[in-house]
Amino acid sequence: GFRQMTFLDTASVEFPELGKTVVLPEIEADTLRLQLQDLACEAGAGVKFQGARGSRYIRVTLAAEGSLQYSVDGSWRPPFKQMAFLQDDLVEFTETGKRTRLPERDADLLRLRLQELACRAGIGVKFQEARGKGC
Repeated sequence: GFRQMTFLDTASVEFPELGKTVVLPEIEADTLRLQLQDLACEAGAGVKFQGARGSRYIRVTLAAEGSLQYSVDGSWRPPFKQMAFLQDDLVEFTETGKRTRLPERDADLLRLRLQELACRAGIGVKFQEARGKGC
């Protein structure tokens, strides 16, 4: 089995534990990529949540070489090795400077699940929270 996958370009997915790279059929690549990400989330190798504004789905999954990778509505972003939990339920993907706000009602649980996922990947997590919910 596998728990890690890295989206390399619009239609390629690397499965490092299997030593395989798969090219998805271009016409179905977006749908298949979303299905793979959802499967990873259901298997505990990812976290899926709707952004605070309720518009876009963010999926964060285990990727190769001790990193995580996220997508916005299935559109993948480069792998990263650091994320920061900021005030006001913001999560920053440090290398890219991109941020997303966790939905307020689920923020505590999502923060914990993202922290656990980061620990599994062996990546750095930083807290800058005034509410004392960090470490």
